[in-house]
Amino acid sequence: MPWHDGMLFRNLKGYSRIQCIEESCRISNCDTCSLNTCDKCKSGYFLYTGQCYSTCPSATYRSGSNCYQCRISNCNSCSESRCDSCRSGYFLYNNQCITNCPRGTYASGSKCLSCSTGCNSCSSSSYCFQCNSGYSMYDRKCYINCPSGTFKSGSSCQHCGSNCQTCSSSTTCSRCNSNYKLFNGRCYGSCPSGTYQSGTNCYSCHSNCNLCKDSNICTQCKMNYKFY
Repeated sequence: MPWHDGMLFRNLKGYSRIQCIEESCRISNCDTCSLNTCDKCKSGYFLYTGQCYSTCPSATYRSGSNCYQCRISNCNSCSESRCDSCRSGYFLYNNQCITNCPRGTYASGSKCLSCSTGCNSCSSSSYCFQCNSGYSMYDRKCYINCPSGTFKSGSSCQHCGSNCQTCSSSTTCSRCNSNYKLFNGRCYGSCPSGTYQSGTNCYSCHSNCNLCKDSNICTQCKMNYKFY
């Protein structure tokens, strides 16, 4: 029967020397390993959890010749300190992955984007449902001051009358659009009968006067009236 003695192996014909050599790594594309774990990958490959990858897997980032898990919870694509995209079912907002977009934002694809200025709830940057306190809504946007041609009414801006630029209500204009004249809170293309123009306003002629140059000079009386 053969038997061994240290590094020698005795058989019926005498002694023969044996040699123990390190078994090569069985992990694909690994250069240096121990047991079933790779310690260093071959050139062009990256080490992650003891395995070698040609590109870093999802939810990891590359640093040198290694892949590291994203530091931000539920992040799918990242760099060392920034999340670029979240896992399915999550939205990216302020470098975090969340399940629901917060107030003042809306879901756009896999991200939460900000509503327009002053908007508290919206479906897009151009469609607001509710404005913040101190803002008024007009055309689904929020304003601190109502835009030209509108006036504040409650929490919204309403249209002034036709051709009016500034007003306090739909029937009380204080300034007309260019080429229009103001008279009794309304805007006219030309001053109506019984009035005269002065600047951008129309003023009433003297009583019973149909046409006048100013309040004291009448050029045509109303029907059934004559000059005296």
